Amino acid sequence: MGNVIFDGHDLRDYGIGLSGGGTWAAPSRNVKKATIPGRHGELIIDEGEFANVSITYPAWIARGFEYKFEKFQRMMANHTDKYYRLEDTYHPDYYRMARAEGGIIPETGTLNRSGKFDIVFDCRPEKWIKSAAIPFTISGTVEIFNPTPYEAKPLITLSRSTRMSIQNSNGTSALNYSAHMAAVYDAEVDELMINDTYANEYGRRSGAISLMPGNNVIETNAEIELTPRFYVI
Repeated sequence: MGNVIFDGHDLRDYGIGLSGGGTWAAPSRNVKKATIPGRHGELIIDEGEFANVSITYPAWIARGFEYKFEKFQRMMANHTDKYYRLEDTYHPDYYRMARAEGGIIPETGTLNRSGKFDIVFDCRPEKWIKSAAIPFTISGTVEIFNPTPYEAKPLITLSRSTRMSIQNSNGTSALNYSAHMAAVYDAEVDELMINDTYANEYGRRSGAISLMPGNNVIETNAEIELTPRFYVI
């Protein structure tokens, strides 16, 4: 029997047992189909992205169902608004970003003492590598290897006015930060934040700040903290 932790909530605390039969689902590629007059078949247009994937855990509560399930339902209802970290014991090296799907309908046993139900999460397509979610400090010139076939968008903490560049198979990109206070640059959304306040006016970027598959050479004039955020599909 496995276990799930969702946004820090251990499902064992709700008396829930579950299996991982629905956790190997894979996302589909986003493609469009077009018909061209005078041509047989359909033209496939690959949009270069993957769709969200639905992950299902068959679950049960063996005793004390009513109280435990109601408490669990309340927690899930508060997690439908955005993506939260989801991890399980079936895939210990990865985590997903997921939102709870509402409307869980259980099948209950005698006198509602027990029940079984499906727990469904709407997940982003990535399986994030846990070891690549740990930040590390770099300065000067450092080479970072991306072991996946996918472009990664790092999270970078800048301690002071910084000039940095990344050279990889995509060319050379650069980020210049001009303020003398700590800031965080999130390459996924291309936002610079100082104390949770948008501060893009202090940054100047050329090219995409990303870690391409294979070797990436980073040069920086100041100490920075980098979280690679490698993932697989």
